[in-house]
Amino acid sequence: MTEAEWLACEDPRFMLHGAMSEVVTGRKIRLFGCAACRRLWDEIEDRRCREAIEASERYADDSLPERELDRLSAAAEEAFE
Repeated sequence: MTEAEWLACEDPRFMLHGAMSEVVTGRKIRLFGCAACRRLWDEIEDRRCREAIEASERYADDSLPERELDRLSAAAEEAFE
């Protein structure tokens, strides 16, 4: 699956198949989880949860330090509870 196909895809089953047909990396799994959350974006009302998803995407692309991801993830967990 090419990056263009991945970005255009709206079927998570096809995305999972595409991700699993190649070498599965932590980055791919993280981005798959983010893509699943993006499909429910309108249902995610708390900004802390949205920020954690966006942070996870940036972390996957090495543009966010792990400590910042941890901080935003903890805030999202608080929102969930």
